[in-house]
Amino acid sequence: MFVVSNHVSIKDTSEGRYEKDVQEHAKQYLVDYAGFRRLELLSPNTDGDYLLLAYWESKNAFERWTDTDDFGAAHDELLGRMFLGPAYVEQYKSVTTVESP
Repeated sequence: MFVVSNHVSIKDTSEGRYEKDVQEHAKQYLVDYAGFRRLELLSPNTDGDYLLLAYWESKNAFERWTDTDDFGAAHDELLGRMFLGPAYVEQYKSVTTVESP
């Protein structure tokens, strides 16, 4: 599993709209894309950045997605409208998962 995390600063007045837009964009652009597994949007408990976690089958699947027109469209629609600055992006490889039985 490959995980991409985006730390996103949102204008205060846009928080509710951003959450809705992320959900709508994921349904429109991601859910049927080969290699995509899951998207989680975490809201800060206090002032701060949202954390968006995208789970992919592999790094290769994620990189294929970034080369598509849908990737550009999904991001262009959100960028600038609500963001206070550029997103801080990190990439991880899943090493282990522990779940409740």
